[in-house]
Amino acid sequence: MSNLQNEYKVSHKFRQRLLELIADFYFENPDYSVYDFGVQAGVSKNIITHCVNYAIVPSARTLIKIADCLNVSLSYLLARTDENNFVKSEEPVTFQERLQEIMKEKGLKQADITNKASFPKNSISVWLKRNIYPSLENLYVLASVLDVSPDYLLGRTDDRD
Repeated sequence: MSNLQNEYKVSHKFRQRLLELIADFYFENPDYSVYDFGVQAGVSKNIITHCVNYAIVPSARTLIKIADCLNVSLSYLLARTDENNFVKSEEPVTFQERLQEIMKEKGLKQADITNKASFPKNSISVWLKRNIYPSLENLYVLASVLDVSPDYLLGRTDDRD
């Protein structure tokens, strides 16, 4: 298992950042708990428990819900950066739309990307056709190959960096 995969399974930095962000989120209402935050974010109590008690990093889809609720980038939420300069897109698009847009703009075919990223040949096709997200690890690799931020690739922001 690679270091990148290990980084996304359990992360105490993520746990600490999440707890800080939740505390800031509920500063005005100290009666709320982390579980109330989970409801606000549309995330189950079990997932929030795993995040805050065991430092388990959830799926990309769940992280997006949490990051959207907190209005932060995935990289900031995951404590990969201390820069919190996220600006939400006024007209968000789906991951699938953004990926196809970038591929067209750069003149790339699915095979070009899978070769550069060392993904299985059908990965991009599966993500596009089944309307699913890549794993968090693959999302970061894909964003790196395409030279954009994961949040841009997800259509959450219009800032490519």
